[in-house]
Amino acid sequence: MNEIWLDTFQGIIHRNNYSVHLSDGEESGLVVTLKSEHTTVTIFFGVVRAHQMVDEGVLLQGPDSEQFAALRAENFPSTIYEIENGDFGCYIRAQTGQDLYDFLDCREYSIVTRNYLISVITTHPPEITVSCS
Repeated sequence: MNEIWLDTFQGIIHRNNYSVHLSDGEESGLVVTLKSEHTTVTIFFGVVRAHQMVDEGVLLQGPDSEQFAALRAENFPSTIYEIENGDFGCYIRAQTGQDLYDFLDCREYSIVTRNYLISVITTHPPEITVSCS
């Protein structure tokens, strides 16, 4: 299956040179904070099923997807994408079982910054807040 990258949150998080802070805990859930000189973006996922954070510099090729290659050539016009049939989601589906993954209605999201690719498997969309100074 080919990955499909959906620009579900188009126009919410503007491209920028963000630094990344990731916080995860049993009570707080997963929070990804992106900071630039004048903007702070908080992406609250709450309790998630799985997440991974990869240094984008090691992704010489990236996921096996023509769409990923096209987005990379465009310098990723958005920062967060919903992923259908993604490699990470398929891996988690294989580890947990197809029926449970589907029963929980798991979704995969990817956050792309200059230095990281963060993939998240969750059962609900994230809450995104953007503040400018």
